[in-house]
Amino acid sequence: TAPADNGGTAITSYTVTATPGTATCNATTRTTCTVTGLTNGTTYTFTVTATNRAGTGSASEPSNTAIPSAVAASPTRVSGTSFEATQSTVSWTAPVSDGGAAVTSYTVIPFVGTVAQSVFSCGLSNPCVVTGLTNGTTYTFRVSASNASGTSAPSLASAAVVPAAVPGPPTDVSATSAANASSVISWIAPVKDGGISITGYTVTASPGGRTCTATTATSCTVAGLTNGTSYTFTVTASNRAGTSRASDPSNTTIPSAIAGVPTVVAGTSFESTQSVMSWIAPASNGGAAITGYTVTPFVGTVAQTAFACGLSNPCTVTGLTNGTSYTFKVTATNVSGTSAMSLASAAVIPGAIPGAPTNVSATSTANVSSVVSWTAPASNGGLSLTYTVTASPDGATCSTTRTTCTVTGLTNGTAYRFTVTATNRAGTSDASDPSNRATPSTVPGAPTGVAGTSFDSTVSTVTWDAPDSDGGAAITRYTVTSTPGNKTCTTSGATTCTVTGLTNGASYTFKVTATNASGTSAASAASDAALPATIPGAPTAVLATSYANQRSVVSWTAPVSNGGASISGYTVTSTPGNKTCATTGELTCVVLDLTNGTSYTFKVTATNASGTSVASLASAVALPVAAPSAPLGVTASSNANGTSVVTWTAPASNGGSPVTGYTVTASSGDRSCSTTTATTCTVMGLTNGTDYTF
Repeated sequence: TAPADNGGTAITSYTVTATPGTATCNATTRTTCTVTGLTNGTTYTFTVTATNRAGTGSASEPSNTAIPSAVAASPTRVSGTSFEATQSTVSWTAPVSDGGAAVTSYTVIPFVGTVAQSVFSCGLSNPCVVTGLTNGTTYTFRVSASNASGTSAPSLASAAVVPAAVPGPPTDVSATSAANASSVISWIAPVKDGGISITGYTVTASPGGRTCTATTATSCTVAGLTNGTSYTFTVTASNRAGTSRASDPSNTTIPSAIAGVPTVVAGTSFESTQSVMSWIAPASNGGAAITGYTVTPFVGTVAQTAFACGLSNPCTVTGLTNGTSYTFKVTATNVSGTSAMSLASAAVIPGAIPGAPTNVSATSTANVSSVVSWTAPASNGGLSLTYTVTASPDGATCSTTRTTCTVTGLTNGTAYRFTVTATNRAGTSDASDPSNRATPSTVPGAPTGVAGTSFDSTVSTVTWDAPDSDGGAAITRYTVTSTPGNKTCTTSGATTCTVTGLTNGASYTFKVTATNASGTSAASAASDAALPATIPGAPTAVLATSYANQRSVVSWTAPVSNGGASISGYTVTSTPGNKTCATTGELTCVVLDLTNGTSYTFKVTATNASGTSVASLASAVALPVAAPSAPLGVTASSNANGTSVVTWTAPASNGGSPVTGYTVTASSGDRSCSTTTATTCTVMGLTNGTDYTF
């Protein structure tokens, strides 16, 4: 505004000066002026001076700030995307230069080919959603920038963009599992493609989230699944506008691999022309139920016609040839296919059940056992045979491949019959007819209580008790054996036996064995010693003397022979009267209770274990007597120096034997005289003057 005071003269010009810098502009009578030469984008203030003829006045107060600018440069890198129906999102890079003034807005111009469409003001939004487009139409976009100085030239065109809606979801999704850890998914394309071509499909598994994609195909294989797990699948469709919502889930499917190989294949043949096979199911079914097994017979290495068993295990394979050796291999099948073959089974030979054995016979010669033999059946059914023998009663058995067998565990003394069956891989025959009866036994126990006695020359009689056990069979023989000499005797059941041929005077012991059908027992304990002998010879040189009242003393000499056994005693017998005395070995004996005055002779016998000898020759006569009674009427007279004559009368009894002498004894006891038959006797050497009686 012009100054309030022009100094009294008209103002001739004004000068505008920019700060910073020195740029100026001049005006004469106007009050506006354009300062040029400024720097765009720099903030300036301006002062103004007025000039008249008197000169130039002071500078005005500074103006407000002003920033000079040009039109902005064009935006760059314009691009468009379409994710929604009838619209596209356009983005760009801001102009390299805003012309010195902030861009205040952007304008997007859609083009269909080279024809510009209605512009779309975006303000300062970048990206900017351009609406009102036609789905399926190809658009390019140019962008211009506006600032205080104006609107820039349009940018270069973006790449072509086709606005569209996302497609609808695929339909009729179905799933099948036909390979290891995977499923094949198929579907029908969406009814609505959103206005542009569908660019791809994505299948997603549940659980786990495994996916597969397809571009235009409507099927896809999802891999990496877990065999045996149940899955459903959804499918989405994509176009340039985006991705549809997921389809409804498919049916359930379970991916699987081919099953593992069956193991432990075993076969048995119980019927003609067939075998029953069994196996252990594979450790893994591959994730899908096994739907069937197949058994393939092999003859050597040559496969025969395979046999479908379904799910039967065991499985009976028919149509085989009896007597032919087969091995078998098994495969397992599930929806994914058929496994490899198992290892071969052991060899199996199908056949018919054999006939029954015949001609069964039994013998029993051993402890708790019987030996049974038979004839093989007329038919073995085409297979090797084993035999089983069964005892009745008790049911004890034995088995063999031969035609004889020993049945053990029987009861000694029990009568048994036996039947035999024949068995092959096809089965077991009927039982044979029963055998004859057989009674097992063992050897008897040893006899007990053995005792030997000897009563006769070279002979001993031995006795014993039967064993506690006969071993289950009757004892048929006892045998007695001597030690030393091994002399024997036998009996057929009696428990006494006489051993002959022994040596008199030798000491023997005896042992006894018992024998039955199974053999001979152990020997018994030895008997006590026995001494075989004959009776001794007769004593000799028998002498009898009689020294006392009613008795005689008899002596003798021992026999020349004791008969082989010690003489245990002698017996003396008188004649008459048969009065006796006995000794245990002494060679003298006193016979008592004889009759005084009777003449006796004596004979002697000797006794040993075998008996009593014949009597000896008789002794000479012996006359037992008593002592005479005392003499009677004894008188004495003294008729000479130192002597007395004594007389008497003979005793009333001579004791059975004539008096052989008298003895007169003086009372002093130290003087006597004797006579034979006279009844008078002179005692001499007496002491004169001494009184004597006699």
